[in-house]
Amino acid sequence: MGIIRGVIASANKRNRAVNYKLSLFYTSNSNLIVETDSLTDMMTYLASFPFNQPATLQFNTSDTFTVTSNLAFNFSNGGRLFTVKAKTGQNPVIDANNVLPTVMNISMSNFVLDGVKLINADLTDSAGAIIRVNSNTRNITIKNTKFKRGYCAMRATGIIDGNGNVSTYIDGLTITDCSVEDTINGSFRLGNGDAYGLPASSNFSLRTSGYYDMRNVTIQNIKLIDNFNKGVITGQASGFMGMMILKRTLNLTVKNIVCNNTSESILQLETSANVNVNKIVCDNFGCRGLNNQQGIYVSDVDGFTITNTLMKANADGVGKLVAGLLNVRGFNAYHNTFAYINNGDVPFFADKMALVRLVGNIFKSSGSSNPCTMSFSTDNGYVPSLVQDLLEENYNVFCSDGSYNVNLKLYSSPASGVVDTEVQINSTGSKITPATYRSNYNIGANSVFTTDTSVLFSSRTNPNSSTSYAMYVDEGKQGRNLIPSIQKLVDVDAFGFVRTFPTDAGATDRDAIVLG
Repeated sequence: MGIIRGVIASANKRNRAVNYKLSLFYTSNSNLIVETDSLTDMMTYLASFPFNQPATLQFNTSDTFTVTSNLAFNFSNGGRLFTVKAKTGQNPVIDANNVLPTVMNISMSNFVLDGVKLINADLTDSAGAIIRVNSNTRNITIKNTKFKRGYCAMRATGIIDGNGNVSTYIDGLTITDCSVEDTINGSFRLGNGDAYGLPASSNFSLRTSGYYDMRNVTIQNIKLIDNFNKGVITGQASGFMGMMILKRTLNLTVKNIVCNNTSESILQLETSANVNVNKIVCDNFGCRGLNNQQGIYVSDVDGFTITNTLMKANADGVGKLVAGLLNVRGFNAYHNTFAYINNGDVPFFADKMALVRLVGNIFKSSGSSNPCTMSFSTDNGYVPSLVQDLLEENYNVFCSDGSYNVNLKLYSSPASGVVDTEVQINSTGSKITPATYRSNYNIGANSVFTTDTSVLFSSRTNPNSSTSYAMYVDEGKQGRNLIPSIQKLVDVDAFGFVRTFPTDAGATDRDAIVLG
């Protein structure tokens, strides 16, 4: 099983050739404490290891370590940093051999996992996760990690008591520069939203910070890969590979996510606050997911901003949405593309909204006359209205194919819930013309309504069809010419950053695709 060696006092001894697969050393002075070939022996040693300074467990080779019980990182590190990492240039693999529902269990704070591949957790255990982060932990970082085959890549939840109150929570979770491949029921499932205390649909009142069992979470630079033939997998509940299911989280950033080739809904976000979604690329997914079959589903969120995100659905039939929002107070959408590439329904629908800003977005439908629908209706005593809550609508493109009209539908309803006002903008003059809309509401001065997709979107070859729309304005098209009012050119986006791509509306492929 290998040899455990004792303490080596001299720091410079660590520079000699490593003869063992695993090394444990104090990070600050590089004193080697133990080395072994056995991961089991190393975990046993760590149980009594004196964490009196920051320490590192290093995988020195690219070997595959098969485990028969989950790796429980629950050691008393006294709040000091503990890093589990691959040696530079090495690619170690931890293999659960399709037996264990969880490969790694993290119950200690100030923990870093870096450069390890975790594979073959049990696909059929609905309680499983390749990594599980447990409650009452702080400052967990998972980076340069590859997840492959399991029920989901990661679960992390706090503890909610019988009254819906948070007993313990997780604070400071960062997942960065990772890939998730062939997980059958979500990639990252964070937050205890399914537990007690899930708020009712009427929830425009702000929650206290004590409501959230996940706090200060960042998920960034993630590639989702789906190679499964789901028909051969049995025992799973539903099989949504790519979906990030994020609930009950305070201060959440989701950034730089590439999820091409995932087949179901991508993001389910509920009961959270202060959420920023930036640069998600999902350019060919089927809306066969949960919650009215929506690619992005957002519910009961206080403060939600989405920027430079490309959501292109390949779906047929009514009731399918690229993005659906419900009960969101403080919604900002800057330079996104929400679109269908074939016959679908409304690509963007928002119900019970308050404090909304829409700037520089493309809403494109095919087979639908409603590229964008927004509802401002009564919620928990608060009575939103178009005038009061549509704070900004500008530089947007509302587009449908040439056979259909183009609509932005805005609704406002009183306390009774009966719609008393409907504003429908339509390229053929139905209801209210764009000019009347701009004049009456003093918004949308630089927005455009068009049925001409040829000048807006570039054609790309799709192996499953003769033509596919790329759904962004590329260098070969003059997107700015669609909006005659823009003479100064929009070189600064809504956040004040200089824009480096040739369009004033929609997401951009060059700026959004961050992983190959």
